[in-house]
Amino acid sequence: MNQRWNDIPYTSEAGERNKGDFTMPAGHCRGCVLLIHGGGWITFAKERMTGIAEFLAEHGCASFSINYPFISTHPWPACGDACLAAGRFIQRGGLDQFADLSTKPLFVLGASAGAHLALMTGMRMGGIAGIASIAGISDLQALSELNWFTSIVPDFFGMERPENADWRDASPLSFVQPGLPPLFLSHDHNDEVVPFSQAEELAAKVAASGNEVDFYAYHGPGHLMWVDLEAESLRLLPGIEQRLLTFIERCMVR
Repeated sequence: MNQRWNDIPYTSEAGERNKGDFTMPAGHCRGCVLLIHGGGWITFAKERMTGIAEFLAEHGCASFSINYPFISTHPWPACGDACLAAGRFIQRGGLDQFADLSTKPLFVLGASAGAHLALMTGMRMGGIAGIASIAGISDLQALSELNWFTSIVPDFFGMERPENADWRDASPLSFVQPGLPPLFLSHDHNDEVVPFSQAEELAAKVAASGNEVDFYAYHGPGHLMWVDLEAESLRLLPGIEQRLLTFIERCMVR
């Protein structure tokens, strides 16, 4: 039976938004995945990823599903810094009391806004075996004409009119360079919240820079990329799960 330890602080800062839940597979542990939930940087919590954590555990991967500060109270880069801190917490042996992960590959996986944070985390820290983005945001300025995003721009940046440098510094597209970890990008052609072009442009730039990218494009239900959005914990669509497993397996034997 899989084991779980909840509410583990990954920074010295107090509060529920700086804690994570660690899930360990019942059998041999082959790797660890830092899980980052979505919700437009303003809602949901680490428990949203419990179904994905269980799925990963079924296939031999431990996971650390984290909360992070919301932009409504802590503008960018607080949420990005928190995710970096969580990744470094794992790398420094912060979970050693539960399992020895020192020789295990570390992945980063997120969905929607969480995928934006996963990309920003994996691209900015070393020692990552692979990054997985599910319906992720890669270019914030390209979203600036969408009503849902325009309404939260002041909260995200902590200012009404961000400069061009602010947009760039918060966009994964700006961090593409040679030597990145392998990327898995999954995006629905019919996504009405995060346009398909966000993944398309990122995949092209990653490939052009000489990095490995696995781009799983599909025609599905739009941004509702989950089996059941009403469930407390969510699962990826079966096609995404299988492609993701293939990606993880390939990264583990590199």
